[in-house]
Amino acid sequence: MSRKPSDFEMVTGSPALGSAYYIPQGHAQYCNTSEDTVSVCRYMPPYLCNVAYKYCFGDNNTDELFTTVCLSPCTTHQNNFTDHSPHGFFRLSKLLEPPNLTEMCFPAALVPPRSDILRLSDVERKEWQMKLVFDVETGEYTVGEEWASFVRAKDLRAGDTVVFVSVLGSAITLFATSRAHSQSKVRHSINLDAFSKAIGGLMQSKPVELTYSPMDPHSDFLVSPRVYRDSLLVVWMRGMRVKKVREYDDDHHVGTITSTTFGNSDVHGVMRSLWRCHTVVWDAPYGFDRIHFSPWELTPSQEQPQPQPQPPRTLHLFP
Repeated sequence: MSRKPSDFEMVTGSPALGSAYYIPQGHAQYCNTSEDTVSVCRYMPPYLCNVAYKYCFGDNNTDELFTTVCLSPCTTHQNNFTDHSPHGFFRLSKLLEPPNLTEMCFPAALVPPRSDILRLSDVERKEWQMKLVFDVETGEYTVGEEWASFVRAKDLRAGDTVVFVSVLGSAITLFATSRAHSQSKVRHSINLDAFSKAIGGLMQSKPVELTYSPMDPHSDFLVSPRVYRDSLLVVWMRGMRVKKVREYDDDHHVGTITSTTFGNSDVHGVMRSLWRCHTVVWDAPYGFDRIHFSPWELTPSQEQPQPQPQPPRTLHLFP
């Protein structure tokens, strides 16, 4: 397991300063704490923090990518500043879009004989080579039989995600994985103790360090102040139509909020956390792997619900 900045450091860019709202309930859930701990965090307020990027490193055993950042609680004066942090600063940037993947990385696959050699490198700089072929009729890309050996070598399972990162000026493509069931020692260290140290330090207005996987869809407990504040201006209610973009393919999904605890509180004078307070049913099935969403993940939509198919009418004929 390597904790040194590696070639993957280019994914997050140069060390940058920004700000974010730290959501305790989201971090507690990401750290796999008990249900009781997550429940208690429902009444913990978000913390506005300055964020300093420290380093990015990969786990040699699982090829998973992790980032360590430093959070410093903002002062009362800083709470009033205007945020200029780019949306998504705290998540892994999507460097390659599916439509231009081949044009950027494999230009040889676009011209006869429409094939190229895909060279992959992991965090230990071990390399694989496999043939990439472009099918003109289907418009799809096919990887050669070497892919099966790669899957076995990396012990990839159903549900795992592989992200390819093209390095400008290099013929080698880096990759990282997001495991559906991670066995990483780093991931296992993100536990109750890590959460306790983080929330304890912030409650005492002390700087703290956080380690998380930016590729994990459940690591969105650091929210851009602009996005967070904009979500508070919306009057969320049951029956509202909302939309969300699926990250890995930019597919737009529209759904309906069926229940929400936004603005509700079962403790007098204490506002509940907004972490995944909306329950959403999507028009198209299999859009997302969960039904609970936070306000800053959604956008109000003007689209109307899709009409439900009506059962055929039966015509009774009498003599």
